[in-house]
Amino acid sequence: MTLLETLALLTLLATVGFGMFDIAWKIFNNKK
Repeated sequence: MTLLETLALLTLLATVGFGMFDIAWKIFNNKK
């Protein structure tokens, strides 16, 4: 795997992880 592919994969994982966190945070705030 090249450095560029590794960078792209990390960016994708970070985006997905942040998206999941954002959705979970909105659900948590709606339950209050």
